[in-house]
Order: sequence, then structure tokens, then C-alpha cells
Amino acid sequence: MTLPRTIDVAIVGAGPAGIGAAVGFERLDLEYAVFEHDRIGSSFRQWPDEMRLLTPSFPANAFGVRDLNAITLDTSPALALDREHPTGDQYADYLEAVAEFHELPIETGVDVKAVVPDDGSADEQRGDEPDGTGGSNRGGFTLETSQGSVTARYVVWAAGQYQYPSSGSIPGASHAVHVSTIDSWSAHAERHSIDSDAATPGSDTEVESEEPSSSSPVAADGAGVATPAADDVVIIGGAESGIDAALGLADAGLSVTVLDDDGP
Repeated sequence: MTLPRTIDVAIVGAGPAGIGAAVGFERLDLEYAVFEHDRIGSSFRQWPDEMRLLTPSFPANAFGVRDLNAITLDTSPALALDREHPTGDQYADYLEAVAEFHELPIETGVDVKAVVPDDGSADEQRGDEPDGTGGSNRGGFTLETSQGSVTARYVVWAAGQYQYPSSGSIPGASHAVHVSTIDSWSAHAERHSIDSDAATPGSDTEVESEEPSSSSPVAADGAGVATPAADDVVIIGGAESGIDAALGLADAGLSVTVLDDDGP
């Protein structure tokens, strides 16, 4: 694999943000590339089987756009997939179709290990002229990747959060099962002993909390995990992924309690 050595824009991540940005840069006639460590839409392909996009896809709405889940104005997941609430795999298929249609320069299997601000030496090698302020008219960053170095004037970080789960943000969270590790809630309920999976964090932002007070249910047993006697599963985090997990486990026949510091 030969990566471009010098480009205008480097996009890290080939999810909806990365693909959408790439289409925009394509129309601006900029030299750019997308770097993805796995495959297009890989985070969506890791969703539990039961998980769906919360926002419905439909081709008409009050916001003046064709489809609220679309990443370009001229496409619609609802029409492409014939689904109002696509699964993760289906939405990833839509992203791949958009990338293929626009022939986007996406480099898969490339890990971006570091992004280093350019000290100006790369500008001299490119022959850029000073901008009148004592610096160059380009500047930028050097991306150190698993396939070599790339210099870009701008970097768009679109790697998302789903692939970076937080399991140590509260005492005892390491004993829980993070939603990003689940293939199917129903299969998980059948395979695992509920005693060992007493708490399930929602997402990395939902797990994080302030130091619990003595009256907090999270600190009730002094170990950071509260397990009401009448409930099979406790879910920490009442946002989208937490409620989705609760519904999936409830459908599997389990009794579920959701803990959140604010509310769904």
C-alpha cells in the first residue's frame, strides 16, 4: 500500500462523519484522503443485532433535508435500504454505497498512531512561500500511521467514540459488560450467568459520573456496583445505548433496572 505523502486534508475515520466530510471536500476539489483502521462503517457493524438507529429515516421532514440519517443531500438510507430504523450493518452498507458512488479515496487497514503539528520543515521541502507573518502559507500536521507518514494541512478527526469504551470511570465498572462488546442481547442473556454480569454501562459518556455520594445507589455496597435484589441486570446510563440495552434484555425475559444521574 502506498499512501499519499502530502495532501490538503486528512480525514481519520470512515464512519458517517468521515464519509460525509469526504464528499464535501470532493465537491470543493481539495486533495484529501480518508484513513480507516478497519473498514467503512466498522463501528456500526459492531452494534448488537437488536440495536437500531433511534432517529427514523424518512424522505420528508420539517427540517428541509431529504433524510435525517443521510450524510449527503442527494441520498436517503430510507430509500436505499427500505428501512425506517436501519440496523448497524444496514447503515454501514449505506455508507459503503455512498463511498463507492463518489469513488472516495479511502485507505482501510491504516492505523493513525500520532498527529504531530508541523514545525515548518515540511513547508520548506514543499517550497511554500512565507505568508507575510513570519510563517508559511501552509503549515499543517504530520500523521504517523502504520503504513508510513502523511503530511496534511488540515486534519479532520472522525474516529468516533464507540470503539473506545471506558470501563474504569467509576469504582467497579471493570466488572461490568460494555455495550460495545455485545453481539446480541438475547444471545448474551442465554450465554452468561446474570450473577457475573450484574451491571452494563451504556456508552463511555454515560458511564462517567461525579464521585458518588454515600446515598448514591452506585456506591451502595461500597464497591461501585449496586444490584437490587429483585432485578437480574443493572444498566448504568439511561441515554440511547443504555435504553436500547434495557429493551433488548427485557425482550430476552430479564428484569432490568436503569441507573442514570439525570433521566432518559
